[in-house]
Amino acid sequence: MCASRGTADAEAFARSILGKTYKYAPAMEMQALSNTLWAMGKMGIKLPDLEPLRPHLVKVLEDRMRELMAREGLTESRSAEQLWYGLSHTRYGWDLDLLRSMVRQTVQDMAGWEDVKNVFTTCQSLTLLTKAYGIRISKDDRDRLTAILSDKVSTADETVLANNAGNVLTTAKVLALRLDVPTVKVLHDSGLAMPLLLACERGVIGLSGILYDSIKLGYHPAPAEAQLWCQRLLEDLPEKQRTTQDAQSWVFVALSSCRSLTPSPELKAQLKALAEALPNAIRAGTAIRTLQACRAWGVDLAPTTAKRLGRLAVV
Repeated sequence: MCASRGTADAEAFARSILGKTYKYAPAMEMQALSNTLWAMGKMGIKLPDLEPLRPHLVKVLEDRMRELMAREGLTESRSAEQLWYGLSHTRYGWDLDLLRSMVRQTVQDMAGWEDVKNVFTTCQSLTLLTKAYGIRISKDDRDRLTAILSDKVSTADETVLANNAGNVLTTAKVLALRLDVPTVKVLHDSGLAMPLLLACERGVIGLSGILYDSIKLGYHPAPAEAQLWCQRLLEDLPEKQRTTQDAQSWVFVALSSCRSLTPSPELKAQLKALAEALPNAIRAGTAIRTLQACRAWGVDLAPTTAKRLGRLAVV
């Protein structure tokens, strides 16, 4: 009863705010509009639940974004970063033509942005949206984005790079950007050298993703680096992060991708135990990663286990 009342109050509050947004949005300047979208994203507003306001408000916001982009582009990095965050975190089907225009405008203007953090976080939100909407980015824009990210990675300070290495690697993988191996190595090294406190915040899945994506993008860790990854992923991080089956599947798929790493019998036994213990209700991604690791390390599974995981691995 309390939860239902709380939800109703939150929706009423959202309607009151969005009612004012609808009134003032047509005259908003870029900073005000980007702040508004960012706040909507932070609140996790579900526009489909706010009928009859939704269709009118969305059109007003989209029209104003078009007007402002045509007039001044997206040269101010903070405003652009907030716009992309809001669009990617507000649950609604935004106009595809608008999103495509924003991608082109962002890539065109991003080279002039001085704030490296805004470049990285904008790319994170842009990647989320383009993947969710199936938006294809032209080769020219991918080449421009590759050059921009390569330049920003080379100039970013250690803290900014450590906080964003995983996001940049994900962007490169999802958008098929051809980062050169030295750039990928910088990102890999930033993840491996990440301070333990920050690594704990990123979590074992985030750290495993940095290793896995680095390898997929062409950098193969040296034997000593692979051993350091083993220590970080299997020992250094809090045990509660490492014991879920999903987390274990990420650790094993990342480590098994290291061609310089020879797994110990104990490590292979842990992987086999994970494969045998996965329940039928497990997510497909967990089964896929576990099977991939088993194949990479030559872990022999009972035919019934292999067949069952094969069924679970169907997306």
